[in-house]
Amino acid sequence: MKGLGLIDEVHEIKKGDSSTYKDAHSELEKHRFEWILCPHPSIRSAQFVQGLFAGQTISFTRGWNALHFSKTVMSPDLPDPLRQLSLLKPVVPHLEERMAKWGGIDWNAKSTEGFLTEVPDELSMEMKSRLLRESPVTPVAPRSWVLFPGSVWPTKQWPEEHYEALAQKLIAENVQILWLGGPDEKEVCQRLAERLPRTRSLAGQLSLWESLVVLSRAEGVIANDSGGQHMAAIAGAPVLSIFGPTVLEFGFRPWARMTAVAERAELFCRPCGPHGSRRCPRGSHECLTQLEPDQVFQIWKSMVRRIRSSN
Repeated sequence: MKGLGLIDEVHEIKKGDSSTYKDAHSELEKHRFEWILCPHPSIRSAQFVQGLFAGQTISFTRGWNALHFSKTVMSPDLPDPLRQLSLLKPVVPHLEERMAKWGGIDWNAKSTEGFLTEVPDELSMEMKSRLLRESPVTPVAPRSWVLFPGSVWPTKQWPEEHYEALAQKLIAENVQILWLGGPDEKEVCQRLAERLPRTRSLAGQLSLWESLVVLSRAEGVIANDSGGQHMAAIAGAPVLSIFGPTVLEFGFRPWARMTAVAERAELFCRPCGPHGSRRCPRGSHECLTQLEPDQVFQIWKSMVRRIRSSN
């Protein structure tokens, strides 16, 4: 975000390391803020904010936090970008009316081909033009697709062999494939690249900024319901997202202009938790093992037709 010119300062806190909390708080105590927005609904975050100097402190309404903040707002049942935006209602004129308008849109409505409601320009968070301007040259071939096969949560990972089968289908369509992910995904990406020599892994080799630059030049992105899909949205890339144990109703769809979702929507056991888990509670993991590569491939073909017809 700092590289994109959206913020002035970054203060990092390491979860579980109290010294990083103290260091960040000491730095922030030097400022007098007009507003502090606190989207994180924990007691520790509330206490952290309470010790800072601000004209107004704003968070989402919880049964316990009215004394910690000067104002609280109800968390709307909307995709997360709009939920976060609603924190500005106490300080931005007419935002309440605009939120009401956006609340009347079914953001999770899905076409028969898997496409979600498009995000309008006024709500887009993509930074593609800035990324292209700041980093004009990258080794990304035309018609390249970036695939993110990993996730922090094992149950959110579409099986490795399914990614391999899908990649073979894309290669047959003369698509260039880049495997991407963080250091923890380096091994799976490398295995896939070794089995598919016409593909290349960049996992664990790029900074977040460099990853965004690569994504901004890709024709599109295929990812699990994980961080990769949200990075792609920032970079302005079309996103084909693979949902397993989680559901769109949680509010974490990719906030991209062109988004399609592959999922087993008919399964009674979905969702099995808000974030995914280490193991499938039923032991079958059929939400992803039974989501066949050809199903994802058919959605991809529809997406490619849309992309290329609009260029």
